[in-house]
Amino acid sequence: MQILQSVLVLIVLLWRGLRMESLRDIVDEQKDVHLAFVVSVQIVNDSGKTLTTDFYAAGALVSARQAISNCHSFLQEDAYWQMGGALLVVAGSSKLSGNHSMESPTTQKRHVERVIRHPKCFSTIPNLYGFDAALLVLEKPMMLNKHVQPISIKSYVLEEMEQELKEMEKKKVICNTFRWGWSVKENAVLKVDPPKKVDLQGDDEESYDDYQRMRRDADDSTVGNVTSTTSRSGDDLITAAATVEPSAAVETAADDGTAADDGTTAAAGTAATVVLQRLSELKPTDAGEEEYEEESRMESFDIPHVGGALTRVESYTEININKVQITTNEQCKKAFCKAGQEACEHDFAANGQFCSTPWDLSNNTCLDSGGPLVCNGFLFGVLDFEICLLMRTPTVYAGPGTILDLLKPEPTTEPSNTALSASGIIRASFLFTFCLAVV
Repeated sequence: MQILQSVLVLIVLLWRGLRMESLRDIVDEQKDVHLAFVVSVQIVNDSGKTLTTDFYAAGALVSARQAISNCHSFLQEDAYWQMGGALLVVAGSSKLSGNHSMESPTTQKRHVERVIRHPKCFSTIPNLYGFDAALLVLEKPMMLNKHVQPISIKSYVLEEMEQELKEMEKKKVICNTFRWGWSVKENAVLKVDPPKKVDLQGDDEESYDDYQRMRRDADDSTVGNVTSTTSRSGDDLITAAATVEPSAAVETAADDGTAADDGTTAAAGTAATVVLQRLSELKPTDAGEEEYEEESRMESFDIPHVGGALTRVESYTEININKVQITTNEQCKKAFCKAGQEACEHDFAANGQFCSTPWDLSNNTCLDSGGPLVCNGFLFGVLDFEICLLMRTPTVYAGPGTILDLLKPEPTTEPSNTALSASGIIRASFLFTFCLAVV
């Protein structure tokens, strides 16, 4: 009798376990369907024996054979890079594992044939690029299904798109940004000494060596499992180094986003720019995988100290959806001015850009340029720039004008009516000649 009871209990437990696993699969599948347009752009690494990939940027599928992402990540002039082959676009999966997209029956991968950057893509100020969008043309089209679908464009008329943005700003419509990103855990407002700017120009290895020397001079702790990488040319690599010390009595900015009276917010903005620049050049190595309490987090490391400031950064394996609201360019500039950022004097509209602010001010996700901004189910922007350590500052996007410039319809390959008419005339002449010969 006891044996029978044990068997029954085991059957019930197995059934419940399988049922829960099935429910998880259903939830994951529904999430992938909801995110069918989101793609990850990955770099293909050829080690000589095997090909591996590393996550590089977020993006969105705009057709079966085209994905859109940011431009500043693809500025290399190397022919191999520009013609594709080194890049991979992955769709149909909302999860990353060890910097790679998790394999699943819904995952599709396509090599990039070529990268089409917006012709006006350039850096107006350090870390901020105008017209920051690029089209990635795939070697082969994706197989479209419920897990892989392009995002819709509300209108291909620029005036209508811009008017829609204005209406959404007035009505305070909630939009969503999609990216994997990094979580930042540290108080944004630090007591900062007057910044000492240092220009580190040259190739990546030299810049990284200089930065390592700065850390050693500051008596820093070692950063585990971090190597240097950058997508920018040496001319674009301009890094400002600041001496930062934790404040004995740290004061945060007021809830309305105003700067602290003692000017620490503006100074913290300089430090935040330093950290953001360095973070864009650092990535974890392929050291052994670690298990974290939160399943959604993948890798973590400490941003190198600059005179004592330490910020904990963790990347996510699960895609993040952050709620934002469109803001006017004037409000955007004012917010950057309060934070003491160079974007204070930037003309966003003239550079094909617009801004958003966090909806609930609780978002601590940053980075993953190229992630799409979606409002009411339509693509309106491509993530360009944000400051990780100053969460109340706006996020900047490449706007509808920049996107539409890249999505102009391709010329048709069908024969023209003139060509058809000429062909018909030739056939008629041949038939007339044949009839005369018969007669």
